[in-house]
Amino acid sequence: MNQNIKIGKSVIDQVYKLCIDELLDDEAELFPMVLHVLKGISNVIDAKNEKELVTNELVKYFKGLYIDRWLSQLDEDFQADSLEEEKQNAADTFDEILEDVIENYNIEVA
Repeated sequence: MNQNIKIGKSVIDQVYKLCIDELLDDEAELFPMVLHVLKGISNVIDAKNEKELVTNELVKYFKGLYIDRWLSQLDEDFQADSLEEEKQNAADTFDEILEDVIENYNIEVA
């Protein structure tokens, strides 16, 4: 695995844990913090294709964490047949928040 991706995942894990432990707001705090981390990592990568690869991989990793947390908060009696629908709802919500935060905070990554 690319060293930049390993470092990025480690940092995202720590930021994500902090945000979840402190019950920070996704759109106002979690996403901007993670996007600033991504921007900081991408700023030290010179090659454009490497920058895009690392950024895309880290956004995908962050999205996976977000979806996993979403699913972990479902009620115990949640119907398993709706699981794929809930995964899609989580993914759609992630994409919407990501787009809003990038636009509202003017954060560009890669």
